[in-house]
Amino acid sequence: EYADRKSEQAFRELVERHTDFVYSVALRQARNPPLAEEVTQAVFIALAKKAHKVAKSAVVVGWLFRATQYAALNAVRTECRRQHLMQEAARMENINQTSDAGDVWEQIVPLLNEAMSQLGAKDRDALLLRYFRNKDLREVGRALGTSEDAAKMRIGRALEKLRLILARRGVATPSAALALAISTNAVHAAPAGLSSAVATAAALKGATASNSTLTLVKGALKIMAWSKTKIAVVAGIGLLLATGTTTVAVKEISHLRAESVFNRFYHRHSMDFSLLDDAPPTLAIQPTKSPFQMWDFSGSGKSGVTKMLGVGQSMTAMLADAYGISQYRIAADTPLPPGSYDYIASLPRDNAKALQQEIRNKFGLVGRRETRDTDVLVLKVQNRNAPGLQPSASQGSTETWNENDKERDIHGTGLPVDSVIGILEENLNAAVIDQSGLTGRFNLQLKYKWTVPGKEHQFDRDDFRQAVLDQLGLELVPSVQPLEVLVVERAK
Repeated sequence: EYADRKSEQAFRELVERHTDFVYSVALRQARNPPLAEEVTQAVFIALAKKAHKVAKSAVVVGWLFRATQYAALNAVRTECRRQHLMQEAARMENINQTSDAGDVWEQIVPLLNEAMSQLGAKDRDALLLRYFRNKDLREVGRALGTSEDAAKMRIGRALEKLRLILARRGVATPSAALALAISTNAVHAAPAGLSSAVATAAALKGATASNSTLTLVKGALKIMAWSKTKIAVVAGIGLLLATGTTTVAVKEISHLRAESVFNRFYHRHSMDFSLLDDAPPTLAIQPTKSPFQMWDFSGSGKSGVTKMLGVGQSMTAMLADAYGISQYRIAADTPLPPGSYDYIASLPRDNAKALQQEIRNKFGLVGRRETRDTDVLVLKVQNRNAPGLQPSASQGSTETWNENDKERDIHGTGLPVDSVIGILEENLNAAVIDQSGLTGRFNLQLKYKWTVPGKEHQFDRDDFRQAVLDQLGLELVPSVQPLEVLVVERAK
């Protein structure tokens, strides 16, 4: 009815019917209630935009699941890439079989969205209708265009496939307990008022939505379109925990271990430090299979040992991680290999040195620190009362980047000066030397436009520097200064 006559009442009924479901799918993936609310709004705006096509589909709930997963994927990836925040996933290991629905749910909730996405579309739709929407077998069969008996058989086979996928991830549970856990816990009530707000925003095709929400809408629709025409994301495989006794065997096991970790990141589409923290001893570099530049991070988790991982990263970014220096302070005296790479160093100790050695072995590149006269941008204060940069009493820091085709908006709370400099360096692709005299923490708000039409994530850097001056009161003066850099050269 909405697709044919644009009935607002019909659309509100759709929203009322499916908000809890969409919100629950988003929450499992985003692990952040406010972000899940924004994803929910983005999905229904997307539904309003694509209603004429979705109406031809047999199962609307299947479309909503995929749209929500893609929107949450885009939201989490953007937040992680910009904030460089390491989110701990609540994963459990060495889980024994149990028939208690509450216990089973605690085990599967971090894995459920990913596991469901590994099913075929018809199997996934069958389980979504039966256990997420609690439809009876006749309703499932009608939605799938088949008989009640055929629907029952498909549900049984799909449930067993899901059980096996979860078992490979360490969650062993009977099919009956799995079905009970999902049907009991999979859908939660969305926050009060969300349905009304979503219906209003979606009916207006997002005219009243925030920039970040519209970015999620566009990103989700782009990824959904991409997924129909590009090669499927590589499915995850189980971690190999065995050890080899020969050099060849050790290298092969390390390669397969790395493949396992990378595949999990490809498929999960989120920055989950626990996957790195729990990874077996692994050292590997390989050309990426990811269609996106995703993440690079390092840190010490429960082991206390600093580990490193990058997915879809340039050689410059990998060198920066290995040698512990900003990628804008790297001077290459030899051409660096093009393309993007995945890398991991999760050994019991000395991961930085191990990654350096692996880069030398694979590419014949080494780095050494040297002070050179270098083209830099010197940071100075021109206006201490600029509205976009104000002192903050916060002891913690947050950083949010929202963007669309025309502009980018950065908000920061409690940012130290080093974080402000990092934002400037990332946008300008240049080293910034601090001569501002600023100390303490700051709240930041900066908005600027893309000015290179048709080229995503490129803009006029002079225009950006002017925005920094006007809004933050900070001047970036080109200069040549002595700077400690990492000189990359061919190994002798």
